[in-house]
Amino acid sequence: MRPDYDGGSLVNLMASVAGAVGARPTPGDRGEPVAELRCLPAGALGDGRRIAMVLVDGLGDAQLAAANPAGALRAHRVGGMTSVFPSTTAAAITTVMTGVAPRRHGLTGWHVRLAALDLIATPLPYRVRGGGDLRDHGVEPATVFGAAPLTATLGVECHVVQPRYLLGSTYSAFHGAGAVSHGADSIDACLDRVATLLCAPGERYVYAYWPQLDALSHRYGAGSREARRHLRAIDDAFARLTERLRGSGATAVLTADHGFVDTTVHSRLLLDDLPELAATLRAPLCGEPRVAFCYLRPGAEADFLALVADRLAGRCTAIHRDEMLEPGWLGPGPAHPDLAGRVGDWSLLMRDDFALMDTPPGDGPAPVLIGVHGGATPAEMEVPVVVARG
Repeated sequence: MRPDYDGGSLVNLMASVAGAVGARPTPGDRGEPVAELRCLPAGALGDGRRIAMVLVDGLGDAQLAAANPAGALRAHRVGGMTSVFPSTTAAAITTVMTGVAPRRHGLTGWHVRLAALDLIATPLPYRVRGGGDLRDHGVEPATVFGAAPLTATLGVECHVVQPRYLLGSTYSAFHGAGAVSHGADSIDACLDRVATLLCAPGERYVYAYWPQLDALSHRYGAGSREARRHLRAIDDAFARLTERLRGSGATAVLTADHGFVDTTVHSRLLLDDLPELAATLRAPLCGEPRVAFCYLRPGAEADFLALVADRLAGRCTAIHRDEMLEPGWLGPGPAHPDLAGRVGDWSLLMRDDFALMDTPPGDGPAPVLIGVHGGATPAEMEVPVVVARG
């Protein structure tokens, strides 16, 4: 499934939130405002004086559907929506922090090729793939990140709440510009700080990010006991948040950047095991294990497509760059100036539970990721919209 950018995606939720706060609408392809989220328009967010966006990394709608039916998250779910594409943290949280789609902000996955510099970047830790800080190569954040943060444009007091180890990172500093930063080392501390900020007098916008469910789902699987246990802790913390907001007039919206697909030892594929296919590439794979952006050697396209059809038959769909650049995949709005160079010549969109990884020099062995995301299945694309109203 593709994202529902016409009123049912993460981009549209951010249009609702920005509209409730009073920000100018984000322009779409032809200059028209991006539609607000159908299940949560700006008018349903109260007077907009105190709003929080809580993003739980990795909480797909499928995971929530399997959670405690009597829990606070399911009780306060007002609907569902799609993430952006790729359905991954780098693309989706940047949409939340800027209000614009990947087409405009330009972050298309964990690994992004900076064609003009002939570098593969990992933008969130702000490193060169294989090691080294991007700043050591003279790369300034504005070269990598393509959109202004909401916290610098909303015109109200803004706060960012996230794990302490993320405070001061290049990514956080750029996308949280103009906001007061708060560290939180547990989900209880994170949502407690959100409640405290929302219950204080005055207008404010709060963005909170919690990544632990994603980390556990990668390591053990989204259906694992470890992930389910942490989701119960999130549910309990959200229940306490709703109680603290009661009568405050504030609103907290909880959602996610993506869901998950769990792989098996048979569905985790390595490019090292496909040397003929690797020989057609002029650069390491970029993007994600579920959507690999491939950069081809001159004259290798026919061989590449033949090898994909043979060696990866039934495991992926090959999508040409021209199709990938259409707004239906990466969203509305003007394109980032380097977007064409960031999506490769062809994309391999993995089917079912397959994932494809490579190990270029300097990377070390490929990590074993049981839970993966980035693709276009409902399990990865569909995320919940949960609302607590004071």
